[in-house]
Amino acid sequence: SSFNVLGTKLSSLLQDAVGGTPNVVFNPTSDDIRSSLSLDLTLQWSFVEAIQLNIDLEGILEGLDIDEDLKKFVKGIIAFNDGQGIVELTGSISFSLGIGLEYVKKTKKIVPYFRGITGITLTFSADVDAEFQASIGPLSADVDILATIDNYGEP
Repeated sequence: SSFNVLGTKLSSLLQDAVGGTPNVVFNPTSDDIRSSLSLDLTLQWSFVEAIQLNIDLEGILEGLDIDEDLKKFVKGIIAFNDGQGIVELTGSISFSLGIGLEYVKKTKKIVPYFRGITGITLTFSADVDAEFQASIGPLSADVDILATIDNYGEP
């Protein structure tokens, strides 16, 4: 129908103008009492970023307000070797707008309305996968860290 073509063109214009992933749906309905035309518009932007983790014991110790002899002692007995890690951040923001016009045939009035889908949704996730080897004097350990923080299901 002509509304499908209009929806496709509006989606293309929105993508060119604001980016993201637009979705446009027109829904015309009519019966003996009223006619209505609703528009559901959704714009979504997403990002994914991966960050390499490095453990900088010297940098950590330099940032602390502790005695220099204690810093030398800690550096002498604690060692991080062969460490690697990745933090992956993902997120999205979604804007939804539902509007419509209703024409009541008996009163010949046009009534605008908002639909219940109107709103903004934010999602966020941080996944951490790190592993490193550490030693304190003669003792050594392999350390694996897996963690996920998100608000999926609870935007």
